[in-house]
Amino acid sequence: MILLKCEACGGRELKKIGNMYECIYCDSKYILDENEKVVSKELTEAKVIALFEESKRLHEANKYAEELEVLIKAYEMDENNSKIMVNLGRCYRNLNMIDKAIECYKKAIELNPNEGTAYTNMGTIYTLRGDYKEAAQYYEKGLPIIDKAEFDYWLAYANYAVSVAKLGNPGKAEAMIKEAEAHGYKNGAVIRKMAGIESKSFGSKLKSLFS
Repeated sequence: MILLKCEACGGRELKKIGNMYECIYCDSKYILDENEKVVSKELTEAKVIALFEESKRLHEANKYAEELEVLIKAYEMDENNSKIMVNLGRCYRNLNMIDKAIECYKKAIELNPNEGTAYTNMGTIYTLRGDYKEAAQYYEKGLPIIDKAEFDYWLAYANYAVSVAKLGNPGKAEAMIKEAEAHGYKNGAVIRKMAGIESKSFGSKLKSLFS
């Protein structure tokens, strides 16, 4: 059976994990039998999904303090929702409350070991802290469980390149950044600067600015 739409939120991005489909937006779960027919469901409540929508709007408006209040309400209604924990982690990070962000990402992973963005967001935090070895470990855990069709994969992949370069392999890092750029990533110049590397194309652009 191929499940195409989440009954709870209407989302069409459902990830099959073992004998279960999981909505990557609201965390609803559909349990399958040996014939891959849905035999039970754990649907996220409509009021929690409404809070998801409100938090998304506030996030896009950069209203992180207000977003935090909404996400805390959602958490109080559904403490076992790993998507809420990932979004809380992101919000705390935007508010520069890094330890709280780490706590939320770890809780998300505890609730759902397949929550790939929780791992890669942890990788980003450790990258910004300059702990590249720790960052690489989180990227290596998270990337294999994120679908390459998702832009989040290529965003994390490009960020991972910083650790790869800092740990002694700038050539591989450059190749990773180029691959991410081929899949729509737009901040290659920034990542190359963070990684301490410079591609020929980036160098030629700098040269043209001063010629």
